[in-house]
Amino acid sequence: GFFSAYTDPDGTLRRQPLVYRLGDAFLPALSLSAAALYFGGNPGLIAHPLFKGGLMRIGLPREDGSIVDVPVDLNGRLLVNYYGPSGAADPRLPDDKRGVFPRLSLVDVHDGSFDAALVKGKVVLIAVTAIGTFDQRVTPFSPMVPGVEIHAAALQNIIEGRALDRPDLVIQLEMLAALLVALAFGLLLPRLAVNWGVLFFAAAVALWLGLDFLWLFPKKLLLFADVPLVLQMALTWGGITVWGYLTTGRDKARLKKEFTSVLAPTVVEQLLKDPALAGLGGTEREMTVMFSDIRGFST
Repeated sequence: GFFSAYTDPDGTLRRQPLVYRLGDAFLPALSLSAAALYFGGNPGLIAHPLFKGGLMRIGLPREDGSIVDVPVDLNGRLLVNYYGPSGAADPRLPDDKRGVFPRLSLVDVHDGSFDAALVKGKVVLIAVTAIGTFDQRVTPFSPMVPGVEIHAAALQNIIEGRALDRPDLVIQLEMLAALLVALAFGLLLPRLAVNWGVLFFAAAVALWLGLDFLWLFPKKLLLFADVPLVLQMALTWGGITVWGYLTTGRDKARLKKEFTSVLAPTVVEQLLKDPALAGLGGTEREMTVMFSDIRGFST
């Protein structure tokens, strides 16, 4: 299989193509070919029902008849769920400790001095890992990782069923979440005091990040874009807070300053809740007043 790598615009390798379209044919990648040999069946490509010519899943049959479901994007790329940082750049580490996956030196294999238990029943990828081979990649964990570790991570994702998934309609879901957040913030924040508004904002951010980091990402293996949603929360909260301070907040401060010295605190609080009560003209009401004397008060 081919072993090409395609990086994101920031130079980080997050996706590994599993198939390459060549006319009407699809060529498998190294990781997909190795997984097919491991499970003992040829992969089947599942087309996306909404996007013509796009892929949605790759199915790998096991020997027992079950199917290993591998999520891919429309172009057949796997969103790699990396297992941790690589220690390849640290020369103090032994070969079998450099990186997430154990390494065996080709010299030890040639001499027969390696531990055979390390490879029994496992997939072995043969590659060069020296820095001078110019096959070093950037991952979200490490700035310098041998390219073979990318394929090893993708292959292990397929075997364990731990590949990340970012469905094609997730952008619409993120837009819907942003709309709901905007409506909730717009309706609730103007009714809250500044200190309660800060608590509401912090609780909303903590609730979303907790939901994503503790359940959606590790349990459901779904990848959502957190930065736009959290940024929108911050901008919406900041905009509503500043606008409230420049309008109603300033008016309430003026009322409180003018009436605190002449009215009871409870009356001032009523004026702050309903500034219209401070208008001239008063209101007409039918009321009953009871006069009473306290025994011994007159003397």
